[in-house]
Amino acid sequence: MTDLKLTLENVRSFAGRHEFTIRPLTILVGENSTGKTTLLAALSAVSDLSTFPTHPRLNHAPYHLGSFDTVVTRRNGRISGSAAFSLGVEWTGPRGSEPMGVMAVYRGQQGQVQLAQIELTMDDLRLEVNFPSPADEAKGTATFHTASGSHPLRLLVRDNDFQPEGIGAVFTPLELGIAFGRMSREDALEPWHGDFRRPYGRFLRTAPDRALSIAPIRTRPRRAYDQFSDEFDPEGEHVPYVLLRRLAGVTADGSADVLRNALEQFGREAGLFHVVKAKQFGGTGGPVPTADFRRTDVPQSD
Repeated sequence: MTDLKLTLENVRSFAGRHEFTIRPLTILVGENSTGKTTLLAALSAVSDLSTFPTHPRLNHAPYHLGSFDTVVTRRNGRISGSAAFSLGVEWTGPRGSEPMGVMAVYRGQQGQVQLAQIELTMDDLRLEVNFPSPADEAKGTATFHTASGSHPLRLLVRDNDFQPEGIGAVFTPLELGIAFGRMSREDALEPWHGDFRRPYGRFLRTAPDRALSIAPIRTRPRRAYDQFSDEFDPEGEHVPYVLLRRLAGVTADGSADVLRNALEQFGREAGLFHVVKAKQFGGTGGPVPTADFRRTDVPQSD
């Protein structure tokens, strides 16, 4: 993994423009409500180029940032009519090549997050796309900045995708550059289309891997958990099932006893419980593990 530069502008508590360098080991420290979860949600969103920048996943578990009105920074407790927020990510390719990245601006439309502007940087090339507001005609503009100059392009926009004039297909911003990059010099509609071939290849090869977010189970404690599967869940819904199935089973290596002893030691030191008992109810087709946490100094009734 290479270092990333994450940019947030007017996102919740991050009023104004803020840039963060994300390294292979990065630790966030801060008091409650200072933006730690917001920053992690933004990092998760921008690292998924299958949805960012057109449809950033700001409400994908374990994150729940809400609608545009709860994401954009408020000024004196209010949201202005021209309010917008930005998310961006930048990285460098191998051997110290020019930085590459994506920067997106979002506005509100009936409370929802709507894409307003994108800027893609690929070595010394840039692509700027402006999406129309709902009040305007569904016409946007794109400007390709290459070594041979700036090249404007009119766009017909449909749900954050667009169809360039003279090209009979609909693309996302990333797909359009890829299409240009894949064109042979003979098939290119314009001579400058071939300028995108190598930069887009490097852009895709060096793009950051999608982030995996895991929230501690204490964020949503429950008396009972509905998930009876060890399939991974970002919010940890699978963890009780995995632990209890392990405790209720019989292991030749004694790992169940090791786990039980560790849990009981934690319970005693925390003053929460002293004994952990695990049982498994139901038939062989669908056993349901149940745990019983007890204090030995308090009378119990079965």
